[in-house]
Amino acid sequence: MSTWPMLTTWNQWGIVNTLSKLCFTALLIYHGTTALVRLLKSKQKNKQLSRQMTSVGKFALLSQSERNPSIISFFIALANIDEGMDIEEFEQLWSEVMKKHDRFRFRVREDGKCFEEAHKSIREYTSEVPHPQNPIEFKARINSFLTCPMDVKKQGWEVSLSSGPIGASGAILDSEELMQQGYKSETVALFRVHHVLCDGLSLSAAVKDAADEKDQLDKTMVDALDKYKKNSKKVGMVLRLVGLVVYYVFGSMFAASHQLRNMLTSTNPFDVFIKDA
Repeated sequence: MSTWPMLTTWNQWGIVNTLSKLCFTALLIYHGTTALVRLLKSKQKNKQLSRQMTSVGKFALLSQSERNPSIISFFIALANIDEGMDIEEFEQLWSEVMKKHDRFRFRVREDGKCFEEAHKSIREYTSEVPHPQNPIEFKARINSFLTCPMDVKKQGWEVSLSSGPIGASGAILDSEELMQQGYKSETVALFRVHHVLCDGLSLSAAVKDAADEKDQLDKTMVDALDKYKKNSKKVGMVLRLVGLVVYYVFGSMFAASHQLRNMLTSTNPFDVFIKDA
């Protein structure tokens, strides 16, 4: 009995088996490559979404126009033993904040739909100006910052830096006590930031990162949150629900009545700022 047909059958089965393995391997490579491409696209998409404006930011871009700028303005006052902080020292300090919070490096795109990197150095956001000689002059400068429009398609924030005799601007309340301790000058960094970039709470978190005590402040906030969580666990679920209902019902009623009173009695606050200046 000849064995050639059986050998031929086994050879054919070996070829089919090899082809099946090759096809299976090719399918694995195809699906693996497709999944990798989708993952990379997803990461790129998420990166783009992180630069989109929030609903509050879009509203601020529309509502805070040239007639109603409402720019966030605040100042940081430092007491110095020497002549004060110069612009190079300030830029070195604030550059660390810009590295951690990349939103400060962005501006609004021309179509007004999202952010794009401004590709500007920190020097282009910073200016050194004469120090205010009295509190009235400093107040007028703050009013100007509040009411002067900002072109967010160029940049979303700016700061003016000045140094002078301690107590001159009125920015430091206990200046006489500091003078007795040997402090001779003050440095005032006056910021203004458009609401489309961030709100006041986010801005305070960014400013915190410029302080020497930032680690201590972070720990204080974490401890406060932990304490709140522990206390909330001690309160029963029913009492918490009742508290939420009472808070939102009466809080909403109070907010609505307060807003109605403002609509009936209030004037444009920017007219008051300009008048006082």
